[in-house]
Amino acid sequence: MAFVKLNIAGMSCDDCAISAQQALNTLPGVSASVSFPRGEAPIETTGETDTGQLLNAVESKGYGASMQTGNGGIEKDTGDSKLRIAIIGTGSGAFAAAIKAVEEGAQVTLIEGGAVIGGTCVNVGCVPSKIMIRGAHIAQLQAHHAFEGIALNQPAIDRSALVRQQQARVEELRHAKAECADQTDLGLS
Repeated sequence: MAFVKLNIAGMSCDDCAISAQQALNTLPGVSASVSFPRGEAPIETTGETDTGQLLNAVESKGYGASMQTGNGGIEKDTGDSKLRIAIIGTGSGAFAAAIKAVEEGAQVTLIEGGAVIGGTCVNVGCVPSKIMIRGAHIAQLQAHHAFEGIALNQPAIDRSALVRQQQARVEELRHAKAECADQTDLGLS
């Protein structure tokens, strides 16, 4: 793909721009958009049409045309123009943003200030707290419920075991996030 920009002189209205645009877009491998207010035409071309043909197409409609940039007016797409994005943090929002950016062709770098990935939710927020809340809820239901046919039970609570289970789940989710990024080849660095 090559990108060319023409200056177009002599246009007096939007209809003039449409006429010049149609002349350019009839050429093979050319996609042009002519702007009357700016007096220019940014053009994307596959290279099948040379710049002389572009200039002649505009001039055939009665307008003056010249190349706007140096190097013959052609800028090659080297692939180096990829958008580069840095995302600070590795929580759910960061991963969602990274995946979408990569899908759109960006190169993404994730930056994590802590020793582990996953953000607040996985490490110290939603996941660990909900595990403890759910365990407390089950203990509460066993000890205090309104069902006559089910015996009340004051459970023995092993806090160390709950914390081990909680941390195992947190570690599992951290690992899953890192593995997901590796296996889906997100292009993250």
